[in-house]
Amino acid sequence: AAPAAAPATGLSAQKASTNLAVLRRHDASVEQVLAVAGQVALYNLDTDTQEWEREDVEGTLFVVKRSAFPKFRVMVLNRVGLDNMELDINPGFTFELSLPYIMYKEGDDGVKGLWFYDQEEAALVAALLRKIADTLDAAAAKQQAARASKQAARRAQAQAQGASAARAAQAVASAAQGRRTAAESASGRPAPSGGDVDAAGDITLLLQKMAAGASQGGAGAPRPPAASPPPPEEGGASADDGDHSFMALLQRAGMAAGDAPAPASPPRPPKSQAAPAAKKAKAAAAAVTPAAIAMALRELAEDGAFTARVAAAINRHASA
Repeated sequence: AAPAAAPATGLSAQKASTNLAVLRRHDASVEQVLAVAGQVALYNLDTDTQEWEREDVEGTLFVVKRSAFPKFRVMVLNRVGLDNMELDINPGFTFELSLPYIMYKEGDDGVKGLWFYDQEEAALVAALLRKIADTLDAAAAKQQAARASKQAARRAQAQAQGASAARAAQAVASAAQGRRTAAESASGRPAPSGGDVDAAGDITLLLQKMAAGASQGGAGAPRPPAASPPPPEEGGASADDGDHSFMALLQRAGMAAGDAPAPASPPRPPKSQAAPAAKKAKAAAAAVTPAAIAMALRELAEDGAFTARVAAAINRHASA
């Protein structure tokens, strides 16, 4: 609300209306005249000499309320120059009354001083400006507090949402860990990771294809020639030992049937070779993964005899 103010000089309704019409020719947003001072002059303070220098502005001063921003303005209709003086009253506006001057600082233009011919008018205008400045400062502080409150509420909401999302993610992770632990407890071994599950699926599909191919081929169907086994190394395993080694891989991976034939026991190495052989066997067992078994099955699928044996074993267990 605009501060209540009576004109600094006694104006009739007709005179006030005339002044308002004149002011609107210079500023169409003027909607009310709050105060008038009959004669003022504008001075500028020289910061080097600390003396007042008169500027080419002199005339009647008006304090007006406007319909647009800024809401309050001081206007001097200049009688000695072409340019009128306009001083906007915004939040943070400060001034000092030192009769017969009202001194204020405007931007980078230094200290200005409005000299009043009538010191009583100067006091009345200063009181009005003080009331306007206090009203604007209070409104600005209230708006700033409201903005700070909204920002704090948004930050609190964001923190609450982040904490909720973190709790949800932790709950999902805990549930997944619980399922994994249950699976490990039920199977007696660690639950397979995503890559192992995919490889195990490949193994199942390969075995199904091998069984189906052997069943469709029948006894009289031609079989692809078996790949020639590589020559055995000195002291190495024979081709039959290779089959047994593959079955050992399946057993170590937990995939061999309970009634699958156990591999033949290889001859024990001499004591001097026992430690290296044990380390080699341990490393081989650690390298056995479903992916490695799947690759081995793809190679062995070319062997017709092996495929037939796999098909027979699958059919036997499927009909059991």
